[in-house]
This record gives sequence, structure tokens and C-alpha cells, in this order.
Amino acid sequence: EEMSELPPPPPPMSGSYDPPAGNRYSAVSGINPFTGKPDNEARLDLFEKVSKFYQRFNPSRLNKGIGALVDYALNKGEEKLNSKLMKEYGYDLNTFDELQKEEARELELKRMSQMKEEADKSKNDLDSDKSLREELTQFFLRYDPSRAEMKMDVLMEFVKRRGRAALNEKMFNKYGADLDTFAALNDADDEQPQETLDNGDNIKIEVTIETAPISKVDSFEEYFEAEEEKKPVATLTPQEKEIMQAEFEKKKLKTLRPRIPFQIPSYTKSQLEKYFAKYEPRNLSNGGVEAVYQWTQRNGMALLNEKLLQKYGMSLQDFNEEANLLRDDLIEFYRVVDRNKLVTGCEQVLNWGLKNGRAALNVKFMEKYGMTLQDAEENFDSISQV
Repeated sequence: EEMSELPPPPPPMSGSYDPPAGNRYSAVSGINPFTGKPDNEARLDLFEKVSKFYQRFNPSRLNKGIGALVDYALNKGEEKLNSKLMKEYGYDLNTFDELQKEEARELELKRMSQMKEEADKSKNDLDSDKSLREELTQFFLRYDPSRAEMKMDVLMEFVKRRGRAALNEKMFNKYGADLDTFAALNDADDEQPQETLDNGDNIKIEVTIETAPISKVDSFEEYFEAEEEKKPVATLTPQEKEIMQAEFEKKKLKTLRPRIPFQIPSYTKSQLEKYFAKYEPRNLSNGGVEAVYQWTQRNGMALLNEKLLQKYGMSLQDFNEEANLLRDDLIEFYRVVDRNKLVTGCEQVLNWGLKNGRAALNVKFMEKYGMTLQDAEENFDSISQV
């Protein structure tokens, strides 16, 4: 069960919670290559709203980056973006938010309904068990008093597994009556007038009923096995007991043996931070990255990549390859336009590009430097040939 799905993000904290300004969220989100500063809170909030929208209606668009859409909404207004989204998907950011709230309410109502059904079923099962136990007791008091005080759990379990009809068949074969016919006889007895015993001399006659000794029955067949047909219980030889004990200890050790975690390098956590900055930003501030990293230590990278691919459409391995390609392109770009960046590092621009996509990055580079990553690569190739 643990390996069936990735761990869910921790529940939101009650009350207000303000993440530390400029902390992990800004660092992983990267530096805007146009302003040279981290994205402000308004852009981050809008980015998360748009991310959730496309995660529902067009997950493949996330792999291409949605930074250009966010910038469009900031420059032209959310109304413009909402108009285009409504035309394309039948929902916009506002109606999608209302849809999520309505789905959350329906989910909560469904959960409460399921809890009520389970509670009602549990109560009905208890009432049914109590009624069946009383029926069995009354039946044996009439047809086999010595068994009336026996343990009924075996019969109760038999009814659950095989059904009432199967039990009635066993009873009828042995006693000539079953629970249903016994109930019908009782109803008929109740309808007949009761006769009083009077010997004419008003002498009270006391009848003493001896109760059968309490005994224990552990198997279903013992209820319907004739006394003279009972067979001695088979016993194990000392050698057989030793073999069984050895097998038991072996299974016990296997069950209790601690699970050896996978050797997951520590830098995987940094890769996960970049990944979730793009696909699920809230994991950066609520401890979700740490939870996924610990899950990966228990289950391995292969299963992590499989789960991420199923949920977001891109595995961590593919994401890292994309990051390496973008890093190489950025190095070539800055060799042409700004070699100082190679000294100070372009990691934060890389993070921003991974999150927002190459298209958004090229728009920013065109505005600031007058060329794109592709232009710089061609320029660098021509310089290298000379």
C-alpha cells in the first residue's frame, strides 16, 4: 500500500501562515532575467493559479512552461486571460476556483455520507449477530440442550462465510429441523392457548432442569458430529513440532526485518525543489519536498519517476535532462551577451527558465538583449568557426 502512490502534501496549517520572504520559494523559483530580481508575490500567486488550471485541463502545457501566460495576464489583465481560457476550455481562473470549492464540498459530503453508512452497517451487523446468537441458543435448548452453552462463534463465522442456508442444511440433516422451521414452530406455539397443570389437590410440582456443563467448540464440524463418531485429535511428533517452529521463526524474522532504504543522493532534494517549483509550487513551503524525498529513500528512484510521470506528465529523470540542456544553452548565451554572468553564476536564471519555460525565457532575453537562446547559439557557433 505504501508503494501505491506518492505521499500527499501535509494538510494546510490552521490560521494564517506567511512563508518567510525571499526564502526557499523565491530561491528555487529563480531570478527574472528581465528585472534581475525574484518574482514578486503577485506573480507567484498567479503562477500557482494558472498551474492548477492547466494541471486539470491541459497537463501537457505545463511541460512547455506557462510563464508567458502569466506575463500576459500581468500585462493585459487577468480578464483577458480569463476570456481566452473560457473560450478554449469552458472555464476561466475564477470559475475554476468555484469548481474546486464545489468539488471540495461534494467530497466532504460524500465522506460524511460514507462514514454514516459505515456506522449504520456496523450497527446493523451487531444487531444481526445478536439476533442470530439468540436463535441458535433457543434452537439448541430445544433440540440439543448439551450444546446450548457451547461457543457460538464458530457457527456465526460459518454463517458469514457460507450463508444461513448452508447452516440450515446441516441442522436439518442432524435434527430434522433448522432455524427457519424452528422459528415457524415457535410462532405456532405462541398462537395456541396455554394449558395449566392442575392435579386437583393444588399441589405444586417443581421441575428442576439441569444445565449442561459449559464446553468449548473450536470447529464447525464438532457441532454436528455424533458423539460416537468423534475421532481423536491428531498429534504432532516432536520432529514435526521442531520443523513447524523453525518455519514460524523464519517467517517471523522475515516479517520483522527492517527495510533497507535506497541510497538516494542528497542533491536529489535540490532536484525535487526545482521540479515542484514548476509542477506544484505549494510543496516548496509546506514540507512536501521533504516528504517525497523520504518516500524516495524507501521506494527508490525508479518508482518515483513512474509516479511523477503518471501525475505530471514528466519524470524527474527527464526533467533533469531538460535542466542540463538548458544550463548548457545558458552558458553559451552568456558567453555571447554577458560573460560576467558566467562568473556570478546563472543558476537562478536557470531555475526561472525551468519553471516558466523556454518560450517565456526567450521573450525576456529578447527584451533585454535583443536575441534568444537560439540566436546566441548560432552567434557563438559563427564566432567559434572564425
